Amino acid sequence: VEMPIVYKGKDLGSRRVDFFIEGKVMVEIKAVAKLELEHLVQIKNYLESSNIEIGLLLNFGAKSL
Repeated sequence: VEMPIVYKGKDLGSRRVDFFIEGKVMVEIKAVAKLELEHLVQIKNYLESSNIEIGLLLNFGAKSL
């Protein structure tokens, strides 16, 4: 889902989030051996820039969810 990036009223472009559920929950999917701090920072930035409170960071790259 393409989402606009607005900072202090200025349109800075857009970013893509994997899924956006009912306009309330952002879902970011990864497929890496181990989630790193940068992945958490990414979803937190998405949430803050869009004023969304709930985000899920899912990793399908490990042996177990």
